[in-house]
Amino acid sequence: RWLQLMNLDQFRNASGISQPMAERWYKPFMKAFEQYFVYSPLVMAHIIAQLGHESGGFARLEENLNYRSADRLMQYFGGRNGLTRDMAFKMSGNPIQIANFVYGGEWGRRNLGNTQPNDGYFFRGGGLIQLTGRANYTKASDALGIDIARLPDLVRKDEGIAAQVAMWWLWDNGLLKYFEADDVRGATRRINGGLNGISDRIARL
Repeated sequence: RWLQLMNLDQFRNASGISQPMAERWYKPFMKAFEQYFVYSPLVMAHIIAQLGHESGGFARLEENLNYRSADRLMQYFGGRNGLTRDMAFKMSGNPIQIANFVYGGEWGRRNLGNTQPNDGYFFRGGGLIQLTGRANYTKASDALGIDIARLPDLVRKDEGIAAQVAMWWLWDNGLLKYFEADDVRGATRRINGGLNGISDRIARL
């Protein structure tokens, strides 16, 4: 039934991705969509737009933390966990160190449930929705019966798992009401905590 919701060409055109990329994602995306949402063109459009933005056009399933500029690192993470420009300069080009610092410490414990020394990197952004943090990976594992808390790379490597985790997260975090209201800004704030990338999200929508 889900194959009739939107055909491959429609999915490719709606998402603005290449034919090979559309072929890679079409079936996993539609299968996961139908697990959580009743089809409507508006809801589908919002989900394609938001996940398209978060994943760089369905191409990026792993957060890129390889910041080579201290200014860029400061711009994105500010003074989180006491980050200074000097510290940012020393960490530049070391994604493991960056992840463990910006997603660790008191901020990581409070916001992401990261309690172990390497949790920041181990549970860095992954999948179409860029799931982040031990608490979120654990919650997804419990909800879906997929042990991504122990094997987080599954969400960064497996299209079916990446799509299922993304749809579950959108549903679990109450995004449907924003999609049905055609509220791209409200949805973006719920997903991102702000309006990062809003112009791209609107263009994709």
